[in-house]
Amino acid sequence: MPILLSRPTDLDVEHLLARVAAENLTYTGPPVADGDPRLPGYRYGGHVQELGDGEGVFERAKAALRRWDAHHQLGAAVAPVDAPLAVGADVVVTLKLGPAYMLAPCRVVSVADAADRFGFSYATLPGHPERGEEAFHVERAPDGRVSFRVQVVSRPALPLARLGGPFTRVVQSQAMRKYARGIRLAVSPVP
Repeated sequence: MPILLSRPTDLDVEHLLARVAAENLTYTGPPVADGDPRLPGYRYGGHVQELGDGEGVFERAKAALRRWDAHHQLGAAVAPVDAPLAVGADVVVTLKLGPAYMLAPCRVVSVADAADRFGFSYATLPGHPERGEEAFHVERAPDGRVSFRVQVVSRPALPLARLGGPFTRVVQSQAMRKYARGIRLAVSPVP
C-alpha cells in the first residue's frame, strides 16, 4: 500500500498510475450497484442522501460527481485532477491519515448516464488497502425528487488494513456520510 510521510508529488502519482495501468482489478465480484452481494468475507454498506427536487438539482448533482466533489468533502484528492468518468480510467485517491498520506489506486468499471440516473463505480487495484468497489449515483424519482446514493463492498487487502478491524467499518461509514455531504453542499443553492 503506497503510504508516504510527505504530501505526494505529481510524479509520485504518475508513477503509481503507470505501475497499475496494466494490472488487473483486485475485486472481481458482482457490481456493488446491483445490490447487496453478501460475498463471504466482504462488508457491504450504503448511504442515501435526499438532495431536493427538479432538473436543476439533478444537473448540479451530476456536475458535482464529474468534479469529484464527494471525494473532496472527504478530504481526498483525486488524480489526475481532470480524471474523466469513463470505463477504464485509472485514478489515485489520496487521503491524509495523521502525518501520512495513503494513495489508493482505483479503476472506473461502470458509468451510468440515463435520463434519471447518473454516476459511476470504481474498483480497487493492487496497492489499495481494500479489495472492493464503490458506486456513486444521483437518481431522480418520477415525482422529481433527487437523491445521491453511495454503495460499498469491501474487505481488507493488506495486513495493516486487516488490523483496523471494526475501526475500518466506522471509518467507511463516516466516509459514506461525508461523500453524501459533499454532493449535498454542491447542489444546495447559495443563500
